Amino acid sequence: MNIHTRAGALGIVGALLLSAVFLTACSGSNKQSSLDSKSETTVETEQKSAADSKSAASSIDPLILITKADAEALFGERIKEPKGSNGDESLGQQIVIYGADSETSFKTVTFSLIRTADIAKEERDKGRDAAHAFVTAKEQFPSAKPVPGIGGSAFWDGPQGGWTGLNVLSKDTYFTIKVNLGTDVTSDTVELNAEKGLALKVLERLPKEPLK
Repeated sequence: MNIHTRAGALGIVGALLLSAVFLTACSGSNKQSSLDSKSETTVETEQKSAADSKSAASSIDPLILITKADAEALFGERIKEPKGSNGDESLGQQIVIYGADSETSFKTVTFSLIRTADIAKEERDKGRDAAHAFVTAKEQFPSAKPVPGIGGSAFWDGPQGGWTGLNVLSKDTYFTIKVNLGTDVTSDTVELNAEKGLALKVLERLPKEPLK
C-alpha cells in the first residue's frame, strides 16, 4: 500500500472516531440536564463519569508536537499538508503522516501518539494505558535496539527502522516516529538520528502536568 492510499484509509477511521466522540458528548449533555432531580451521591457519580468521558475525548494536537516546519527542515524541501488520522480507537491513538511535496521524492515521517489521558475510562480500568501499549509493542520486537538518552526504555525496531522506527515512553505518553529519507540515505543511523532529533522536540513540547 502506498503512502497516499494508507493515509486515505486512516482518514476513514478518523471520521468514525469523530462520530463516536460526538455521541459520547451528547450523552453527557443529556445526563447533565437531569442532575437536579437526583440524589447528591448520584450527582457526584455522574459528574465523575462526565469528567472521565471528557478526558478520553480531549487530546493534544500532534501537529504541535511535530510541526510542518520540523519536517521541512529535516527533508530540506517543501512538504504536503500533513495528513492526520486515528489508529486504534480504543487507545485514542493519533497518527500523522508528513510527506515531501515533490512527486519524485519518497521522504516521509510517520508519527503515532498514544496518551493515557486519551484512553477511554473503561479501557484504563482494564489496565490499558500508554505504558501497557509501549510494553506490548516492545514484546513484538525481541531484537529491538535500545536507544539511550530518550526516556528510560526507548527502543528502535531496526534494522532499517522496522515498522515503527523509534518508540518512546515518557510518563503517560507513548509515541513512535518513523523517518524515511528515501534514496538520500545509505545508513540506518542517519534515519535513527533524525528520529531522535524529532523525539527530543516532542518531549520538550509535551505538557508537563501529570495525568489527573
